[in-house]
Amino acid sequence: MPGQRDSMPLTALEAWSIRPGLRAWVAGHNAEAKQRVEAQLAGVDRPAEGPVDLAVIAPSTVDEGAYFGGKIRRRLSLGASLWIVYPNPRSHRVHEFLGDIEDVVVRLFESGFHERGKVAVDDDYAAMGFTFDGSDDAESMW
Repeated sequence: MPGQRDSMPLTALEAWSIRPGLRAWVAGHNAEAKQRVEAQLAGVDRPAEGPVDLAVIAPSTVDEGAYFGGKIRRRLSLGASLWIVYPNPRSHRVHEFLGDIEDVVVRLFESGFHERGKVAVDDDYAAMGFTFDGSDDAESMW
C-alpha cells in the first residue's frame, strides 16, 4: 500500500549498507547532523551527477526536508534509499529541527516515497528511511 509505514530495527550503518562502490549524496542545513552523517560516509563515492544509491538529508525545517527529497528523487538508482536525519525528541539538540518529522513523512509520501523504517544514528539523532517506487524511471535517465 503506498505510503505504508514499516519498522526496521537496525543501526544507521547497517540500514545504509555502507560498502565499497556505494554512491552517496548528502544535503541539508543542520550542520551538526550533517557532520555526523559525513563521518559515517567517509570513503564512499560522492558523485556530483548521475545516480546515487543512498541519499541522506539533514534538514533544519520540514520544507527543506521535502525540497531536498524532491530534488534527489530522480537521481535515486533502483533499490536506493533516502534517509532524513533529525534530532531525537529527547535530545538537547531537538531545537535544530523546526517542525515535526511526521510532516516530512507526509510530504514524502505525497511525492511517491514509501517509508522503510526508523533507525538510530547516535544518541542525539535518528533517521527515517524511504524508498521511491521508481515511477520517474530514475535508472533510465542515466
